[in-house]
Amino acid sequence: MWNEQPDGSVSGGARAREICDLEAPAFFEDVLEIDINLVRKGAKSLTLGFLFRRGATRIANGEVKTVCCICRPGGALESIEIPPDYDVKLIEA
Repeated sequence: MWNEQPDGSVSGGARAREICDLEAPAFFEDVLEIDINLVRKGAKSLTLGFLFRRGATRIANGEVKTVCCICRPGGALESIEIPPDYDVKLIEA
């Protein structure tokens, strides 16, 4: 989610790394369950793990690492520390 700031800058999470291991096929109209867990929380990044299942059958698993960033008008993307209010949202999830 990207948030526009009053000064015109935009902050949010940029994906830095994604990996996925496919274990079994999924088919049209399958109902899949997706488990997501927090693998690691750093000062500027989060790593989330995921597991796709159809009943007891594992379909895929992997990880996504996102880095909290800000982009100021006319500037480049810059990593920043995760804002404290995000911690509350992580705990609630």
